[in-house]
Amino acid sequence: MNTELKHFIPLYLASDPGAYGRKAFNLALLARSGFKVPRGFVIPAGTPVASLDGNLSSDFAALGAGAVAVRSSAAAEDGTAKSFAGQFDTFLGVNAAGLEAAVLACLASASGERAAAYGGGAGCRMSVIVQEMVDAEISGVAFSCDPVSGARGTVIIEAVYGLCEPLVNGAMTPDHYAVTREGFQAKEAVVATQGECLAVSPAGGTALRPVPEELRSRQKLGAEELALVAAAAIRAETLLDKPADIEWALKGGKLYLLQARPVTGLGDLK
Repeated sequence: MNTELKHFIPLYLASDPGAYGRKAFNLALLARSGFKVPRGFVIPAGTPVASLDGNLSSDFAALGAGAVAVRSSAAAEDGTAKSFAGQFDTFLGVNAAGLEAAVLACLASASGERAAAYGGGAGCRMSVIVQEMVDAEISGVAFSCDPVSGARGTVIIEAVYGLCEPLVNGAMTPDHYAVTREGFQAKEAVVATQGECLAVSPAGGTALRPVPEELRSRQKLGAEELALVAAAAIRAETLLDKPADIEWALKGGKLYLLQARPVTGLGDLK
């Protein structure tokens, strides 16, 4: 569980949302509750930039990951009122050579124009998550309720081949599934043809790769995978005590949770 880390806190111990941000806090909660959450560590808000040099590379080496994701974790992020989704910078497939630059850029995005406009001009207290990269075969998002209508009897799941970033930023059309909470039966499945997917690049960062011809028009999730993702969304809802929005990844038959936050815009619905 990353006990060999010497400088920054292991992700699963991020139990203070004020110090480590709400995203890290939620991921730590998921990890301690038995979900597969990629290993990582958190650079607390207020950490002097001068302390990154050396300490960052040391803990990266101790993590033992070939590549990592560098994600924001602001105190105001992933809350019940505002999610700040897409307002801060995320870097995927980061290697040792690019780690410090990615962390500094992530920190700088806390004072960027997007975040300031979204937050009403308020500054953001930013921590940074450095997390083992999952080079997903299939990934996506899921909501434990219908995020548009608020209906509680349905889990909404969206999925793409490869990494989830093109889905999240709207660059790629995903498969769309509506699954019943009872029995996890698919009552709607809209399949999107996908010719290429985003994957981790051996040189660092990410790159688009072609999807095999025989998979391009195929439904990405079968009944077993839909049930696995839907059950995870409902379990996350129980942990957060609010309808949940999760980001997930499938690799080697295993389901990883990359993020969990309350669904915003539902008022007092629980």
